[in-house]
Amino acid sequence: MVLEAEGDFSVVNGKTVYVILEDPDSLFESQVQAIPFYVNGRGGVMLSLKPKSKGIGTYRGFVSIYACLDVSCSVRLGNTPVKIPYDVVVKRNVRFDVSDSASTSLNVPFSDAPQVVKLTVKPAEGTAISSWEMEQRYASNTFRLTSSSLSDNGNGTGTLTLEIPPAVLPGTYRQPFLFRTQSGLIRELVVDIQVTENPGLPYLVTPTALAIPARIANRDYWTIGRLTLALPRGEFALQGLETLFTPEQQAAIPQGLKFLFVNLGPHQTEPNRFFIDVSATACRIDSTLNPVYPYNWCLPAGTYEFRVKYAITIDGVTQQLYTNGQLIVEP
Repeated sequence: MVLEAEGDFSVVNGKTVYVILEDPDSLFESQVQAIPFYVNGRGGVMLSLKPKSKGIGTYRGFVSIYACLDVSCSVRLGNTPVKIPYDVVVKRNVRFDVSDSASTSLNVPFSDAPQVVKLTVKPAEGTAISSWEMEQRYASNTFRLTSSSLSDNGNGTGTLTLEIPPAVLPGTYRQPFLFRTQSGLIRELVVDIQVTENPGLPYLVTPTALAIPARIANRDYWTIGRLTLALPRGEFALQGLETLFTPEQQAAIPQGLKFLFVNLGPHQTEPNRFFIDVSATACRIDSTLNPVYPYNWCLPAGTYEFRVKYAITIDGVTQQLYTNGQLIVEP
């Protein structure tokens, strides 16, 4: 902004001239740089103004500029103030956002059930929600949502519905979404999901019981049943597997033959998520009667009970846990 003045400049020789900006709507930062100049009998001052970020709306009025010989502006120069009209319309950014931001965050607790979260979103100004298609993107520190959808509220906004699956461990996860229109507009919205510890749910084991099928016709074929333990904090120890066969079932099994084994899964995707694999079969090779010609010995058809034994330790307190299971032998 350049302001020029005419007249007898000798009256300001050796004096300080104060340039004061009156900004009723706070359109500019308070630090104003004023650079005086004098060329060919004409003088003035160049003002360097830095605009402020403003909220959505319309701003109308006058910026008043004073030239004074004292900081309180009791002695003014010339015909100041100079009033400069303004008519400023601040529109929303051309983005897809929540609460006027291209990113947002939400908190949910560690849970044993799906959790549905709804966010009100605004599309780029001048576009309708119905004109946008949504794509869920994946970041390195995210998880797969059970579902996500975008619906039109009919008032220029939409509802972004997210279904968070159970057993997501505490932590901060970044979930980006990409929005597209047929006209070629592309916008991104980032949702940061903070999963917090749940005092009422110190751990979660799924499923709550195992049922492993095995067929006699398949002979020495192994089937795996898997337990998943999500432990927000603490330590885990797998202690083994206990058979709960009836006396009649146990008496019929040749000595030394085992049909159930338990071990930790080979791939631990997260530090506090454990996979417990139970391997089961209906038939084993028995060499006790004839070591030269061993044969397959198969469990009689029926249901064989067992339980997996493990422990967790939280804050120095150890809790003994069991998960029951069934080996279901079919012909």
